Amino acid sequence: MLASVLLALSAVVLAWFPPETVPWAGTVIALVALGLIPGGWARTSREGMTRAVAFCAPLGGWLILGLLTGWDRAQGCREAGLLVAVVGLVWLASRWRPEGRGLALFVAGVSLLTVWAAWQVGRGFEADLGSVGMLPEALRSAARQRFLVGRAFASQTQPGHLAVLLATVVPIAVSRLTRRGRRWPWALALLLCGVGIALSRSLLGAGLAVAGAVVVSRGARRREVWLAVGAMAAVLVLLVVLRSDLILHLEPVRLRIENWHSALWVWRSAPVVGVGLGGFGQAALAAPFAAGNHPQHAHALPMEWAAELGLPGIFLAGAFYLWLFRLARRLGPVDRGLAVAVLIVPLHSLLDFSIYMAGVALPWAVLLGWSVAVCKPDRVEAPCPSRLRPVAVTVGAAFLALLILNATGATLEHAAEAVPAPDAVLLAAKARRVAPWRLEIMHVLAGVIVKGGPAAPMAAEELASTSWWRPRSPATALALAVGDAGRGNVPGAAREAWAAARYAPPASELRRAASGLLGSMRAQR
Repeated sequence: MLASVLLALSAVVLAWFPPETVPWAGTVIALVALGLIPGGWARTSREGMTRAVAFCAPLGGWLILGLLTGWDRAQGCREAGLLVAVVGLVWLASRWRPEGRGLALFVAGVSLLTVWAAWQVGRGFEADLGSVGMLPEALRSAARQRFLVGRAFASQTQPGHLAVLLATVVPIAVSRLTRRGRRWPWALALLLCGVGIALSRSLLGAGLAVAGAVVVSRGARRREVWLAVGAMAAVLVLLVVLRSDLILHLEPVRLRIENWHSALWVWRSAPVVGVGLGGFGQAALAAPFAAGNHPQHAHALPMEWAAELGLPGIFLAGAFYLWLFRLARRLGPVDRGLAVAVLIVPLHSLLDFSIYMAGVALPWAVLLGWSVAVCKPDRVEAPCPSRLRPVAVTVGAAFLALLILNATGATLEHAAEAVPAPDAVLLAAKARRVAPWRLEIMHVLAGVIVKGGPAAPMAAEELASTSWWRPRSPATALALAVGDAGRGNVPGAAREAWAAARYAPPASELRRAASGLLGSMRAQR
């Protein structure tokens, strides 16, 4: 009971305080997970652990190889860390079946995100615009745009990610309405979810919530169930009316098609081995055609895995979805609500990138682990050797140490953004030594270089030392070119400017600036 409650509370904390915006939250949850590892190890069978190691060892080797040779090693490290956290939470949650209280805590905690969303809309988004700088650089422009149009985020980085979290709760709550006992808490959770999805204005999230409610309510005869389904359908109709301008112009569809076009081009550039874990965003910038946006992710999980991991990525995506649907089919007769809920986030990730965000992926990982626990047969198996338990605890402690370093680096980055140039460069150097995979500080260094001044040479040196983590970044290459040109290093400036022009998107400001710098250096010869 205690482990189930702790896992539920951990999922709620991660949903309310995503590690993308609150890095220390992940550290606290990792500390809780570390305490659960000995109990989870005692409940793990030798046969199950052997199968898991046999599957994960070659996959891990392939991911590490792609990470070392990829286009964006920093992003790859982040995604690898998230993958390790998801697998760890799935394993821990699968050791204990979800008690009624644990699942109720999960539903209550996630549905209460609607209160945050309503508070955002009620007070206006002006205060939230000032906090956009806390987000990763790749998400800032999209977040600012959605704040300006009044779409609620609550704790998440995108309105659609709030909607998919709430949509995950809907099937569980609807299934509980069909059972005996007190039904009003579940009805209240459904009401909150419907309001929250409406405030997010996410058509995809609303569609998944309606579909999940319909599947769960199939065969039910209670009036409350069909009232809940009708309410979810009304939310979807309302959002269609509110966003009719976007639907008529097909803007979301157009942007998705452009993203998938970029993903297809990236995959064709390296169809067998891919561009490395996390490399899609940087590789898509080099596509020889114009695109309306250049996101970090492909908005389609199978296409992104194909682009980054090559042929093994295609196989892995197919195996992942096949396993999920087989798990849901086995779980359906036991708990139809949980069976449908565990599919919401993967289905959403066919058209979005919510599974790449820790605030969505880690709560979903707890649900997935519980689903595995419910389907696990009740038979006695030989447990894992107790002498290997310290190894598991050591691995967990090492992961916790990395999270502490990551959170410390994030703190130094935010401090560097708030101080003058000389101090910013010193703080950037500290951040790079503490957590070299965090590259948000590159934008601060690039700004110092472009502005010039006494701190520019030191900033250029620090920026050059981070280039290994993102070797084909046009923004980094352009900033280094400006720094080299300012110091009179014409060959170095020409080399970096040529790299910036090569990897920058066509007709972009980066491409024009790099071409202009090359032209000015030719004119001076």
